[in-house]
Formats: sequence, C-alpha cells, structure tokens
Amino acid sequence: MNILISGTLVAKISTTKHARKLHTLLGFACEGRHAVIIPPLVGAEQWLDKVDEQTRVEYAHALGIAARQAAQRPADFASIHIIDVDVAEQWSSPQALLHLDNALDVLNQPLGIMVENGKNDWAFITRIMRKSEREIIEKAYEKGWVDPLHGGGLTMSTLLNERLISNARALRTFAIFDSDRRHPAELEENWTPKQPEKCQGYDFEQTARAQLQGRYWMLRRRFIESYLPPGVLRASVGANLKEETISAFLQLECSARWYFNMKEGFLGDQPSENAHRARGLFAGVSAANRAHLERGFGKAIAKQYSDAPLSLFDWDAEARAEASLAVPRLLSLI
Repeated sequence: MNILISGTLVAKISTTKHARKLHTLLGFACEGRHAVIIPPLVGAEQWLDKVDEQTRVEYAHALGIAARQAAQRPADFASIHIIDVDVAEQWSSPQALLHLDNALDVLNQPLGIMVENGKNDWAFITRIMRKSEREIIEKAYEKGWVDPLHGGGLTMSTLLNERLISNARALRTFAIFDSDRRHPAELEENWTPKQPEKCQGYDFEQTARAQLQGRYWMLRRRFIESYLPPGVLRASVGANLKEETISAFLQLECSARWYFNMKEGFLGDQPSENAHRARGLFAGVSAANRAHLERGFGKAIAKQYSDAPLSLFDWDAEARAEASLAVPRLLSLI
C-alpha cells in the first residue's frame, strides 16, 4: 500500500512520546512492504537529522524508492493518508484517512486473500500472474505479508462477514470467487436470479460490492476450472478422464466452454431451478459430444492448477486481459 503522511505531521509527532511510531512506519518502507511518502520531506528533516547516520541513510533510500513508485502508480492505488488526531477518520477504500495508531494497526495486518479453496484457487491466482507479479506475491507469502484464507464455498459469506467486523481487517481483505454464471448475459449489471433460481456467485458479489469496495475479483467465467488451458486438459487424460471428453469440450464455442459445468457436466445442470439458465448456449452440441460431456471432468479437475507444470499454462488472450485488470488491484494492497 501507499502510506502518505505530511512532513508537517511527522515533525509534530517527532516531538511527542509517539516519535518511536515513526520508526515503525518507516520500517515498512525499509522492508519493502509498504511505500511511505512524505510530502514535503523538508518538513520532516529536522527529525531525520536527529537519528543516527546509518538509519537516516536507510530511511532516505526507502523514501526515494517510494516516491518513484508512487509516481508510476494510478491515482486509485490503495493508500492510507495519515492524518492528525483532531481530524475525523474515514475508513474508505481505496483511499483511507486514518490516525497514526490505526494506520499502523492496518499496516501490520497481513493481507487476507479469501478464496473458495485454499489450495486450488491459490494456485490459480499465482499461475495466471505474470512472472514479475508472481515474484511479488511469492515474496509476500514467504514473509507472512499475505494470508490465503480458505472460504469453503457455501461458508464464504459467513467468514467474510466475521472478518469485516474489524475495520483494520476489512481494509486488509481481498476476495476472489467464482461467478457461478450459466451464460455470459448473466454478467450484465441488471441481471438478477429470479426465484427459484439460485446463484451463489451473485449472492456473494452483493456482499463484496457493498463491503469490499473494489477489493475483490469475481471471475467472469463460471469457475476457476473454466480457465484451464487446452494443454493442461490434455495432460490430465488418464484413467478417470478420457481423450474423447477433452476433444468434445474443445469443440465447444468459447462462451460455451467458459460456462460449461466442468465438474459435473450436463447432468449436473439438470435440476429444474437452474436448468434453463444456459439458454441456447449448448444448442449446437452433437449428440455424441453431449454424451462424452454428460458427466464432465470430475470434481477434482481444479487440482491441475497445483499439479500441472507451469509450462503448460498457455493462457488465452481473454484470460490474460481479465487478470491484467484484477491482479494489480490485489497487488496494490500488499
């Protein structure tokens, strides 16, 4: 995150018993965990002159890096503005206005990345990232700066609401979840499931939109499995998955592949409350291919994200474009 504190406020705090907290703040910058920006720096120089030479050099180096980083980041990059105690706080996102103590409380929190499956979804996230992005999140994970939170599908909303009770933890939460949509038209802003239709992804999106304010990624496709590249699918052929199933699936149009029930196949979408939601997406599927896809790929197909070699993940252009919008929002919070 970006941390902004005015040089005037630094100078003021440095003359109080809270001066030691400034060291904690700048320690984040020295670790490379958060970017601390002090405009104008001249206001803080009187305090910086009082610290030992080696510490001053290290602080100056970290502040210089932070200033260069800030110049390259968009205006809506996740930030905390540290304000004086006589100014009212705003626990908003992506720009929060907080007193120093509360800011430190937030910044000390690891970023909780809530996913539906702690292993498969985490593997999906790291594999769909570019190499430079993957290096950032892997370093953060090793240092304990990020914490993958297993949401457990049906219990994810409950766990999220429990986490949102704390303002500090709320600002340090990012959620990634399946859309559970059955047709691309269901991604339109005015779409809502009508009774007796049920869509878990839609329900969770309402909570995320109200409480996470942009700190979430709802997949545009139905599941994380819907992004598996052909090379990974072909490599998964074995006793429990036949070549004919892969071939039939790859013959589907893109939109049909992205909303097909990969785990349970056409049989899994037969329950009447949702059976109609695919509209005519699969109308052109031959009887032979429909038979091959009747039971899908099995509920364990998402394990390929952690089991298959990284070299097989040749993402399609649409998947890369979607990730290029969502991943920077996630990384901005680390």
